[in-house]
Amino acid sequence: MNVCGLFLLTFSVFFHNYLQILLSRGTKLIDATDKNDTLTLSEEFNLVIGQIVEFDAVSHEGKPVVSEVVGIDSYRITAENGETKEWTSYTLKAVKEDIAGAWVRWWAVNVPGLGPHFYRAASSTEEIPSGARRDMNLSGLVQIESTGDSSLSTNTGRLSTYLTSNGVYAEEVFYDEQGNTVNESLIRFIGVPKADA
Repeated sequence: MNVCGLFLLTFSVFFHNYLQILLSRGTKLIDATDKNDTLTLSEEFNLVIGQIVEFDAVSHEGKPVVSEVVGIDSYRITAENGETKEWTSYTLKAVKEDIAGAWVRWWAVNVPGLGPHFYRAASSTEEIPSGARRDMNLSGLVQIESTGDSSLSTNTGRLSTYLTSNGVYAEEVFYDEQGNTVNESLIRFIGVPKADA
């Protein structure tokens, strides 16, 4: 076998193993035009920038939201209860023009202790419900390492998380290097384990 043949064999074995790892974690590489290929999530999932995915738990007007991973944010929080937690937030953008509103840009997050949740930006009229419980395990100062599109965040901020019977509300404020607030007001997100907008 020549060097080229050996390289191709090695690469095909590597790529096959890589796909098996992705599939075992509840993720699946798909063709954006294939409407029948959906993703069933396990407790944890790992995505990569440029990957085209759809989740069986997220739809818009009954149709799956096929999206591209455009950003990865690795969070580390020093929570109000004194604990430190880490998780990953994936920024996704819909790849089809027939998706509008909340799911044009959204986030898939492995929420510590809660599992996979899908977040969208809240509208200016959506408030945190009065019966929501503030989660001290997921509220506090955050350090963020971003790859790809991180247009809404900086490297430091404050996160407040509220739990309700039908989802998670998160409010984030981001700071510049001098500790000044970057955004004019806080950004509010709504996360749910299953979504149809």
